[in-house]
Amino acid sequence: MLPLKHIGVPVAEIILTLMLSLRFINLVFDEVRNVALGIVSRRINWQQLTTMETVDVLASYIRRIFKNIFRHAEQISQAMIVRGFRGDSNTHKIYFLSGSSIGIADFISLFCLLGVTSAALLSDYFLF
Repeated sequence: MLPLKHIGVPVAEIILTLMLSLRFINLVFDEVRNVALGIVSRRINWQQLTTMETVDVLASYIRRIFKNIFRHAEQISQAMIVRGFRGDSNTHKIYFLSGSSIGIADFISLFCLLGVTSAALLSDYFLF
């Protein structure tokens, strides 16, 4: 997308919007799945409903989906504000892990975990 930057396209804004959209798509699918499970669990007999009752039931579920989606969007917005995002996409940088970040502290922690686990297993073995 960098070539678009040379002709004046706000690339940083587009990238930020795409990344937020990717995060938000999961939430939308989860909400639709939860509402679909709610419909199935209520065991609605669709054949006995009139057309207006069917439209009313579907409208209430669509309303619930949008209400939950907007609630999640507000929570994401509040989380971004709390973490210091103020709306300028040029100052919001995304850092990808380029190399291994395993250090000596990680090895010491793993060694201690292995020691505690082996001590617990050996104590169970020798006590019985």
